[in-house]
Amino acid sequence: MAIMKKKDEKKAAPAAKETKGKDCGSKTCPVKKEAVKKEAEAAPVEAAAERNDKVRRYHIVQHPSGGWTVKFAEGEKNIKIFKTQKEAHDYASQMAQNQKGRGVKASVVVHSKKGKLRKMH
Repeated sequence: MAIMKKKDEKKAAPAAKETKGKDCGSKTCPVKKEAVKKEAEAAPVEAAAERNDKVRRYHIVQHPSGGWTVKFAEGEKNIKIFKTQKEAHDYASQMAQNQKGRGVKASVVVHSKKGKLRKMH
């Protein structure tokens, strides 16, 4: 058995020498680790820039149950459901004001009962 281990070690040693100092293509490679680390450091900065440039729109649409709901643009989930359109508008306006305080552009879009745009502010 000792002889088998030496043969396996001899086979593995040349492969390790060949990849030393080269881009070996694995996550454990020292060259790859440095590149991944640099990308990870830059990613939060880029993500923050994207959030600040993005406009967050709150849409007020009629809910199938008869009330009014606040949703994000292109969102499927309801943020909150209200009995009247005015209550929904007040809530969405407050949410937009909170976002502006964080440095994010925000607006409110009101839809009619038929779904057409009524107001944008």
